[in-house]
Amino acid sequence: MIKKAIGLLIAALFVISLSGAVGPAFAQGKTYTIAVLVKDSISPGWRMLLDGAKKEGAQQKVKVIEYAPLQVQNLEEQVRQMEDAIQKKVDAIVVAPINPQGIIPAIEKANAAKIPVITSNSRAYGGKIETFVGVENYDGAKKLGEYMIKKVGGKGNVILIEGNPAGQTNQDRVKGFKEAIAANSNIKLLAQQPAMFRRDQAMNVMENLLQSHPKVDLVMALNDEMALGAVKAMEAAGRKGVLVSGFDAAPEGLEAITAKRLVATLDQDLHAQGGLGVRAAVDVLNGNKIPDWIKTGGEVVDLSNVNTIVARIKSFSGK
Repeated sequence: MIKKAIGLLIAALFVISLSGAVGPAFAQGKTYTIAVLVKDSISPGWRMLLDGAKKEGAQQKVKVIEYAPLQVQNLEEQVRQMEDAIQKKVDAIVVAPINPQGIIPAIEKANAAKIPVITSNSRAYGGKIETFVGVENYDGAKKLGEYMIKKVGGKGNVILIEGNPAGQTNQDRVKGFKEAIAANSNIKLLAQQPAMFRRDQAMNVMENLLQSHPKVDLVMALNDEMALGAVKAMEAAGRKGVLVSGFDAAPEGLEAITAKRLVATLDQDLHAQGGLGVRAAVDVLNGNKIPDWIKTGGEVVDLSNVNTIVARIKSFSGK
């Protein structure tokens, strides 16, 4: 009981406002360099994570190096980028793994080079990880799925658009959504297809599914980009009355909720995932104790609270 209380206290003390960072990070006169690796250079959500990392880096007075694969969800490119960061002898690495298994060899190389590794947004299944920064994807998806099923009165036909089936976030979100679906006997899962977290691919997937399924009541997409692609396909086809949810609470997703094009999304607090990842790296380098999991987000966002989330993002960016 005492050990658990101490752990909770450490986590509570760690997760404070991003603007509350104190003290420059130096090691014997050296400014730390921290590499931050995301999954692609296209998606707005990854830009938010990187913006959070850069802002925290400026406050901590550390150098933040960004890495993002040019090809969406390209594991080989991410591994090469992580190896480049290791060769450059960065002081710490914050990575959002594209594949939880595939990233392990790169993590082990960082471990061998005595470079601390923090995972953000997505977990890795091996290597020594100092902490994970992010939302519980399974719980979030289940909560959002239950919310959306309630919106259609507990009955109807559902399409699930997933991202990269090999990714940990994808697997956990699919599990959460499908558990919510399985708990409702009057909900039928018509189809489950991947779109690699891309809007254009989700639009193509949805166009094809609409031809196969004349009666669709609900679309659950594993991120906002794919949700918006599905919406665009239905708008082009003149299909109305289908409720759509995303996941991320990225700016365009929030705008779509305000415009009533999307019903809901799940807030990950992507700025915090980047900022708290950098802060965790600095704390490890300074010899400070950190929790095993630094939680961010987890709130369903709909018309009732979207303005609050939008205000938080605007406050962060100063716009």
